[in-house]
Formats: sequence, structure tokens, C-alpha cells
Amino acid sequence: MSDFKVIKVDRFYSKAVKDGFDDIVRQIFNNRVEGKEDFRYFDQRLLISTIAVLFSGFGCGYDYYDPYPNSKYVLATCSIMYFILTGLMQLYQWYVEKDIFLVFNEKVGRKDLKWEISSTIGKYDNIYKIEFKTINDQGAVQEYKAEKCCSTFMDVNGQVLVQFLEEWIMKCRSEVKPEKKSS
Repeated sequence: MSDFKVIKVDRFYSKAVKDGFDDIVRQIFNNRVEGKEDFRYFDQRLLISTIAVLFSGFGCGYDYYDPYPNSKYVLATCSIMYFILTGLMQLYQWYVEKDIFLVFNEKVGRKDLKWEISSTIGKYDNIYKIEFKTINDQGAVQEYKAEKCCSTFMDVNGQVLVQFLEEWIMKCRSEVKPEKKSS
């Protein structure tokens, strides 16, 4: 337990509560499960953002090199591409990344098990909903959804009670984990 950082959040702000719980879940997986975190979704989003900023920077640099009346087509092209890429990034977040906050590759013997964990809390809700999705080497998908009241994992001062959250997450994880076949 000592390797977890203490997280204190405003218990009436559901987004902060969700982010605090998500940080603890990420710490639990990184500290207690053998494997490593996969940042592929975040890297792809960063790549889209970088390309958009490069278009914007090129437009600014070209305007400095050849001032406005002569650079209007380059500025228009760069501006349009920036907004197209920003829209593409938003669509990527909605349809590909969804609410996934952790992708974790666990080593199970010689096999890999990919975990995709997502969570939600409604704006005026106090229920923490978490979804575990596992994908094994053969591509078989297994899902498990769980929900619990936020007050189970927080004290009245807004400090996250890591021990209770960790016990619940590990219990949920054991519900999803595929059973080994006995030979």
C-alpha cells in the first residue's frame, strides 16, 4: 500500500472523482499485475495533434516569410487542414479511444492478455461504473462490467481510500481473468 500516492479530490465534482479513481486503478495495474502499460491510443492522438500543430506552424512561418496578401492560399490551406485534423482527433476520441483510460498487456505464462479498462461517472451521479475488456492471443474477447457507489472508496474529506478500491478492482479482475485449463 505504501507505493500508492495519496489522492484527494473534490467529492462533489464527479469528473475529478472519476479521474482520481482512474489514476488509482492505473497504479494498481502497474504495481500489482505483471506486464506493462500500452500507450498506443494516446500516442496516436498525440501524432494527430502534432501534425495539426505542424500545419499551423508552417502557416505562421510562411506568413512571416511572405506576408499576407501573397500567403493567403497557404494560410487558408493550413487553417483548413488544422481544423480538419482537430475534427479527426475528436472523432478518434469518440469512436476509437472511447472512455478507455488504461490499456495493459499482461503476461500470463507465455501468452499475452490485453486489458482495456474504461470507466464513467454521470454528471450528477455517485455510481462509479468500470468496464474490463480482455483480448487474448487468439482474439477472443471477454467483458466484465461492475459498478459501485463512490462513497465506498472515499472519506468525507475527499481522500480516496486506496485499500477498498484496490480490493474491489482485484476482485473484478479475478472475475474476468480466464481460467487455466487443467491437463
